[in-house]
Amino acid sequence: MAACTPTSGAETPLPTRVLLPPTATFTPLPVTPTATPAPPTETPLPTSDPREQNDSAMQAEMIALVRADLAARLGTSPEAISIGLVEAVQWRSSLLDCASRNPLDGEIPGYRVLAQVGEAVYEYHTDQQRVRLCVATTLLEAPPDVLLRVDPVAAELVTLARRRLEQDLNVSPEAIIVRDVQPQTWEDSSLGCPQPGQSYTDIRTDGYRIVLAVGEDEYIFHTTFDGITLCEEA
Repeated sequence: MAACTPTSGAETPLPTRVLLPPTATFTPLPVTPTATPAPPTETPLPTSDPREQNDSAMQAEMIALVRADLAARLGTSPEAISIGLVEAVQWRSSLLDCASRNPLDGEIPGYRVLAQVGEAVYEYHTDQQRVRLCVATTLLEAPPDVLLRVDPVAAELVTLARRRLEQDLNVSPEAIIVRDVQPQTWEDSSLGCPQPGQSYTDIRTDGYRIVLAVGEDEYIFHTTFDGITLCEEA
């Protein structure tokens, strides 16, 4: 896959000792009740800000260019490409910060766009006229910030793990850092955290390995797609 820099993958830091005792407590994702829609009411339309309209139009134009470029590279249709993130950015160079050494020639407004096709993730940088493919990676190799942008299940499980630490350690959300998130397939129902005297079903289970940090201490969670287990790995 073509890119203006070599494909990057996040280095996964080796976990240090987990200071919380191991536990097999499984925390299910909360079930959000379906709200009964309120009857429609007539509300006057707000006055739109022309700057917001222009920004939305520019975003839509850049997304269309990203889809067209990636579709041509992969030989697929633009409709097969999902967009996980569009954020406004001020680039430092005319290379749109895609090169390892960017000449600092001013601030250039544009967007960072994450596109996904299957298990592959593509990071594009744009100004207001062109797009550049900067990084092509996979969900397995993507850094946490990229994975959480394109994978809503992973994002929800990380949120659940963060809340667990907030309650267990009585810390603020700002004290918890996401060190690593990786898709994982566990070999049995222990999710890689077997407890003495417990028996487990030999069934492969998909989920994630999540590493959170509070200060110098790391806490590791093994998950399915609908719950988390705080784990002390061997």
